[in-house]
Amino acid sequence: MTTLIIDYNNISLMACFSKDCGMQTDEPNYRIWEFMVFERIYDYIRKFKNITEVIIAQDNKQYWRRKYWPRYKEKRAEQKEKMDVDWDTFYSYMNKLFIDIKNHFPFKCINIKYCEADDTIGHLGLTLNRDIVILSSDSDYKQLLTKRVKCFSPYTQKYLECKDPEKFLLESCLMGQAKDAIFNVITPEDYPIELRKPGFGPKKLETWISTGLDIMLNKKIKYNKPTYKGEVLPKDRFHRNQVLMDFRKIPKVLTKEIDVTYNTYELPEIGKSYDFFVQKNWNRFLQEFELTERKLITLY
Repeated sequence: MTTLIIDYNNISLMACFSKDCGMQTDEPNYRIWEFMVFERIYDYIRKFKNITEVIIAQDNKQYWRRKYWPRYKEKRAEQKEKMDVDWDTFYSYMNKLFIDIKNHFPFKCINIKYCEADDTIGHLGLTLNRDIVILSSDSDYKQLLTKRVKCFSPYTQKYLECKDPEKFLLESCLMGQAKDAIFNVITPEDYPIELRKPGFGPKKLETWISTGLDIMLNKKIKYNKPTYKGEVLPKDRFHRNQVLMDFRKIPKVLTKEIDVTYNTYELPEIGKSYDFFVQKNWNRFLQEFELTERKLITLY
């Protein structure tokens, strides 16, 4: 018995950039995009053995991390503007498909206010006492890997590997994470966005660890450059990064809400899936509906 947990935003965005969908053209094809997203979900349910439960986690539009660290993902909007996609329309379709899947299929579709998909997946990955396969390309999930929890990347078509998840998490908290604007431990929190951050790569990481983290984290660093003046205590940055990156640090009020939503979730009635396939005119699933139905029934 295995639970498949799907990062909905991750697979939705992967399909978004498929040439067949044409999202960066004047005539994006959302019909194809919807089919691709669902087809991937269904095919991965078939791919992995002994899947008896499917959870689909979606980002909420409000992030608790942004309230805790206002600069969280501060460059995300700028990066999206360069992609020539009508993001308002895309997210509207993405939300609608999520609700449609929730109303028609035996998947636990979870969207918690103030939570990203990472929070739902991270907390359930830590607490569910069963085998789990996470479907996502996000390296953040390496911290969850055990004999019981695996993560499969739909991008590389390989399982993520990590020999020492605790070491991975420690190094991540020290080095930060550029994609989410989580600064390394030697960058002050008010460092100007337009300036290149002070470097903290593998060599500096090795030096800090060999010298002793207690010593290095408690050394105050002062900057006095023509472009910036300021100071940072690395220990403060490290603690902030732990809260932002370690799934064990997710606020308790949110993990409780995740637990309640998961434990009280009610699946839609059997038969709803056929109505959805008819509505969408998805011939692949209509023509082999008996086979599809047999697979979906195992999830009730």
